[in-house]
Amino acid sequence: MPTDTSRRLARLGATVLLVALAAAGCTHHSKGGGAGSEGAGAPTAAKPAGAEAKQGPPNGLERKTAAEVQRAAAATLKNAKSVHVTFTGPRQPLLLDLRIQGNASSGTVAIASAGASFQVTSIGRDTWIKGDDRALRALGIPGAARQRVAGHWFKAPGQQVAGLGGFSLDSLASGVGRNESPLQKKVEQTLLDGRKVIVLTQKNGAKLYISNTGPAFPLRTDLKASGSGRVVFSEYGVDFHITAPVDVVDLNVAG
Repeated sequence: MPTDTSRRLARLGATVLLVALAAAGCTHHSKGGGAGSEGAGAPTAAKPAGAEAKQGPPNGLERKTAAEVQRAAAATLKNAKSVHVTFTGPRQPLLLDLRIQGNASSGTVAIASAGASFQVTSIGRDTWIKGDDRALRALGIPGAARQRVAGHWFKAPGQQVAGLGGFSLDSLASGVGRNESPLQKKVEQTLLDGRKVIVLTQKNGAKLYISNTGPAFPLRTDLKASGSGRVVFSEYGVDFHITAPVDVVDLNVAG
């Protein structure tokens, strides 16, 4: 592996890990830019009684403090079998779309500035990447290596790109359990797409929506301080069958 390529992939790993932390809701330093669509997708004030009745009784989070609710949400996420996480910016297409199961993950990461995206699969300490020429160019892959691996899976150097392996239930749960702005003490009960939720609000305006029935699953984060970027958590407990890619191309060429 050329040293130059390894350094560029290391920078990539750091960038992708930052996106993963944003998806966990623990940072608001994203520079998505522009004024957010603050009203879009806002929690609904009311829903037909029939839809609400099917959900069962509240899980008791409404009687806890904001800090207790946050700890419960982080613990529930950490102990989940799996989760599907998406992250969108205010005026940008999907930036992150990952299915995470234990210490494995698979999905797509967008490079908004380049109008490109790449696929990534991580299993433990092993990470594979697949992208077209535009994506690989934006990632800083040199010409010779880019020509060889464009459109194919290649294995990234493990120790060099630790950030690419940073997607796990533990890392997401750690993010949900931290704040960069103090939590408002009062929790709010409302409906999110017809589902009973508890809302935690930070003083910078960021909000975390947690299921108010059944397990205390985080459902959505609105990063208002960064221009209304949004994270959605779904498909808890689904077996995503994440496996290592086949037909992997060797990146180890002169670049």
